[in-house]
Amino acid sequence: PYTGPNREMLRYIGELQFDLEEYEEALKTFKRLTDLYPDDRDGWFNLASLYVRTGEQMKAVDCYDRILALSGPDLDILVRQATLLSLSGEDERAIEAYKKMVRLRPDDPRLPFTIGTLYLDMGDSTRADSAFAASLMLQPGDTRVWALRIRLAALQADTVKALDLINLALDRVGDDSSLLSLAGALYMQYKLYPQAERVLLQAADRDTSTAEPLINLGYLYHELHRWEEAERVYRRAMEIDPDDPQVLNNFAYMIAEAGWTERYEEALEYSEGALEAEPENASYLDTRGWLLYLLHRYPEAREPLEKAALLEPGNPVLLDHLGDLYRALGEEERARTMWTRALEQGGDEESILPKLDR
Repeated sequence: PYTGPNREMLRYIGELQFDLEEYEEALKTFKRLTDLYPDDRDGWFNLASLYVRTGEQMKAVDCYDRILALSGPDLDILVRQATLLSLSGEDERAIEAYKKMVRLRPDDPRLPFTIGTLYLDMGDSTRADSAFAASLMLQPGDTRVWALRIRLAALQADTVKALDLINLALDRVGDDSSLLSLAGALYMQYKLYPQAERVLLQAADRDTSTAEPLINLGYLYHELHRWEEAERVYRRAMEIDPDDPQVLNNFAYMIAEAGWTERYEEALEYSEGALEAEPENASYLDTRGWLLYLLHRYPEAREPLEKAALLEPGNPVLLDHLGDLYRALGEEERARTMWTRALEQGGDEESILPKLDR
């Protein structure tokens, strides 16, 4: 008696329907194939591919489970399954798939790295860091992974660990400018200024195509009131990228902070250049408004300073500046409100309290 099409014929018909985008018919054919021949690995693979095409990702994952049950661990299938699980937000199951891949390919640093990123997505920083450490054991020169581990430690306020990781990373890949820049930024955060200066100078020398280490170095000299050195590195940065808004803004604000009154108009031009690039940047607006204030152009300073404080209402420096402007405009009640808010946001008591006592 006639028994119907064999598995090869069903597979051929289903693949043809799939290629012609007749997905409903292809689904019927592939389901019939897997019902009649549940041990047909290719049939389950075809069905999974169809579910991926129609956006039914978890059904595809189930098909891959059937394949793995039939043929045992298979790297290609595990990669496909883990990818779909990750896209579907099933991070725990995706991690299990990647762990199986690690057992198949224990020397591949990409696998623990991917596991680490999934743990990060889940908000599990501890296990993410362990996975990144495993990746670095296999590929100790990967600056991307070193940077992730350093940032994780800094975000967890683990200063000792962050500094230890910086030292380890610089020992392994100390010639990488991005890693040197990151180290410099963290040294500055921890107020380790000599170390910050050393690595940022190295970063600037290593890569003369980017202004980033010079911007950080300029900010460092600004913090230390080493104004001439700050100007020198900002000008070097402007030679690399004369339109970089951060360079323009920081240089303008440095001139204001240095009290170089004869150069406020020059600084205002730099500030305007920064705002042309990023007109809604609160820091850039504040710089422009503060320069106008220092130039005693109080009515003109109102709009940028008020807008800056509106954009970043928790920034004590912006609130303090706005308070100074309101006093200059004779709006004493508003001035005191701004200074009080600045103190509530952690503003500098030494400079703000005397203004409130007047």
